[in-house]
Amino acid sequence: MDVILLDENAEIVIDTSFADTSEKFLRSCISDLEIDFFGLLDLLELLKGMEEKNGILPSILKPVTGEYITHEEQDRDAWVCVCGNMPCHGGFYSCDEDGDLIEPGDEWEYLYRCETCGRVIDDRDLKVIGINLNPNSEEV
Repeated sequence: MDVILLDENAEIVIDTSFADTSEKFLRSCISDLEIDFFGLLDLLELLKGMEEKNGILPSILKPVTGEYITHEEQDRDAWVCVCGNMPCHGGFYSCDEDGDLIEPGDEWEYLYRCETCGRVIDDRDLKVIGINLNPNSEEV
């Protein structure tokens, strides 16, 4: 989901990545069970951060406590995310404290984002600090 907007009849429309349609009404997504209760709550949290006009969804980090990823027994760099992602699958990318993707540099805080589930991980202790399902890329 990249964009959410109101059409001329004040119906909520979502741009989708589905193969068969590029747009879908929110009510149809709910009735087709493509978004559940928790997904709807996450969507409402994202909408809180939006300006008063149609636009691109904001990047918002949802804090997580008490969650850690693991690594393979013999290789500390072979991370295994809670979702099952590993470096050889979706991978992990450097990010800031909001989970927005960045290039490592002077202001980088040893944080990585799981490409599969959006978890933001502190490299020093493998602690998950939050989840960002809609990060900004470095080009934004």
